[in-house]
Amino acid sequence: MEGYQVPVCRALTVYPTIAGIPREAFIILVSLTFLFLVIYRAFFTLPIFIILYLVLRKVCKKDPLIIKIILKCYLKQRKYFYPE
Repeated sequence: MEGYQVPVCRALTVYPTIAGIPREAFIILVSLTFLFLVIYRAFFTLPIFIILYLVLRKVCKKDPLIIKIILKCYLKQRKYFYPE
């Protein structure tokens, strides 16, 4: 059917990100940054976290779900209650 278009809200088609990276990755990055900078006072790690943020932003620009896929595939919990 040509000529028919339905307007769709952009929020329904775009994966939500915070500062250009997925929420899960952003929360992990901010938590680690807080841990090292405030609690351990390791200020030399700040450039590492900035570089890590920029790398995550570059990777997630093409596919925002890549971090979520990696977290689900490689950091799975074992099935203690349901043996295979």
